[in-house]
Amino acid sequence: MGDGAQGRAAAARGRGLGVGRRRRGGGDEPALASRLTIVTAVDADRELLGVFGDRAERLGVAARLVYGRWLDVAGGVDPADVVLCGHVLYNVADLRPFVGALTR
Repeated sequence: MGDGAQGRAAAARGRGLGVGRRRRGGGDEPALASRLTIVTAVDADRELLGVFGDRAERLGVAARLVYGRWLDVAGGVDPADVVLCGHVLYNVADLRPFVGALTR
C-alpha cells in the first residue's frame, strides 16, 4: 500500500459496535474514539450500558445504547465497520446465529 493509501486509511473513520460490556470501565470502544463517528453498545445490563455511555460522553464519542440480548435486538442495530464482543461469546450456546447477526 502506498503512502497516500496508508494516510487515507489512517484518517478513515467508521462506526463501531460493542456487544457485551466486559468491565465496569465501559469497554474498549471509547478508546477508539478518534477512529469512530459513532459507537453502538449492546448489553442486557443497564448499569454497564450507563457506564459506557458516561465514558463515551467524556471522550466526545457519539454513542447509542441498546438494552437487550444481541440476538433479540440485532435487527434494530445499524451495521458497523468495527465489532467488538467482550465477555459475551462464552455465554452463547450457538455461535452461528450470534456471529451471523454481527455480519449483517
